[in-house]
Amino acid sequence: MNNADLLFNKVIENSVFIHGKSTILEKEIIQNRLIDPILSCHPNLTINNESFQQREQKMKVKKKELKIIIKEIDEENIDYLALKGLAMSKYYPKNILRQSNDFDLILKTPQDFWKLHRLFDKKGYEFTYLPMFSENHNSFLGLLKYEKVLENNIKIRIEVNISHFIVAEGVWYVKDLWEQSQFINFNGISLKIPSDENNLIMLILESSGRDEMFVRDFIDYYFIMQATSINFKNIEKKLNNVFLKSVFSKFIAYSNEFNFKKVKRKNSKIARELGIILPNLLKEKSMKKVYHRYLKFLGDNLIEKDILFGIVEKIDANVSTLTRFKQGLFCHFYLIDGEKIGQLKWVKFEKYYLLITPIGAFIATNFAFIEEDDEFKIKEFLRMV
Repeated sequence: MNNADLLFNKVIENSVFIHGKSTILEKEIIQNRLIDPILSCHPNLTINNESFQQREQKMKVKKKELKIIIKEIDEENIDYLALKGLAMSKYYPKNILRQSNDFDLILKTPQDFWKLHRLFDKKGYEFTYLPMFSENHNSFLGLLKYEKVLENNIKIRIEVNISHFIVAEGVWYVKDLWEQSQFINFNGISLKIPSDENNLIMLILESSGRDEMFVRDFIDYYFIMQATSINFKNIEKKLNNVFLKSVFSKFIAYSNEFNFKKVKRKNSKIARELGIILPNLLKEKSMKKVYHRYLKFLGDNLIEKDILFGIVEKIDANVSTLTRFKQGLFCHFYLIDGEKIGQLKWVKFEKYYLLITPIGAFIATNFAFIEEDDEFKIKEFLRMV
């Protein structure tokens, strides 16, 4: 038995079911993204009212759809990389499963995105939330999630990054992603993924936003380190941030411990805000950008707590969506007319900024507030533009 098997077995031992009762709570298994590996070791059990056989069948259906999509992406010459769970499949031993709920892609250019969206639209995919777009140093950026209902009401979800990988508000990562890519075989699908170094960096970036790091994060890290020769100095140089380096140090510190627990970081959202987002904003030497970030931040928190709605409306009225977009801060975009297509162009109608794109016309919003009467008037206006 190799070290990877030993490590994984130690994780499983912490969840051994004795006389039908688990030594840890089911919610701990769910929170730590360990459902599939644990059920595969305990096939007579259910988690979230699902057996291993049921989850395995769902994944087969999703992989079948993914294979179709990747084939058509290749035929359309869409330049992409598969990220996160898909990329991690390179490093996991064949006898150990990794839980993945969604599939993740990054597209090299906006042109690749326009083609992908048309392909997804033709295949029956829909947005699961309003797309987020922005512009940074003349690069068009985006973050979207698509969903499609397959057979037996099984849902496949695909998250898409445009041009850069989002780290946090106004912070992206793109270093060497395309120059150092590689191909892997994923269940008979040829996938293009980032380099080993960049896969590790993306694991660090992704986990940096969690209040509680998953056990799965540390297993990912362990298997990457077992399967590759990573230069730690290169990783630290690319991270180039004290907070992100502290996250990396947690992986190093905990990777040799078999008694895995969730690693809680007190006030991690605040630490991330002060450690990544604010320093990045201050580099731009634009207090207006900082002002817009934190007005929106205040509004998002008030919405989350469902209080002081009147203040949120005032913030919405005083933060220009066009300015936020140009500053490299995300706005939510509502597709108002999928037939109104053209080159990227901004037009204004009353208090709304509209973005005409090769896949349709969108309304730019701060908090996704659009009055029903206004939506009708905007559609009428677009017919004349």
